[in-house]
Amino acid sequence: MSRPTRRRTAVLSVALLAVASCGADEPVRFQADGAVQLECMQHQSDPPGPDYTDPERADLGRNLTVFKYYSLNGATGYCDGSGPRDADRAWAEFVAAQTGTDRTVSAILG
Repeated sequence: MSRPTRRRTAVLSVALLAVASCGADEPVRFQADGAVQLECMQHQSDPPGPDYTDPERADLGRNLTVFKYYSLNGATGYCDGSGPRDADRAWAEFVAAQTGTDRTVSAILG
């Protein structure tokens, strides 16, 4: 195998590894219907991950979106008529811890 061919093979291998690992550590994203008041809320599928909770990775703008969402909708029920699930409670606890009050999420926390 010639040097250019080896180099191309090595570059291709690294590129394939990078693509294969992209989905391995998918960040959790808060699921919101925008910064609007809703008639009902959808359940969150995952609790907050390090992109929200780790001070080294957290993004203030992203976290403010979560806080605004709960300020507008925290007392609103869920569209399926059931109560909050574990992931919903985890987000509510996150909001209460970060804002220093559970006022906007007290209906979720019970």
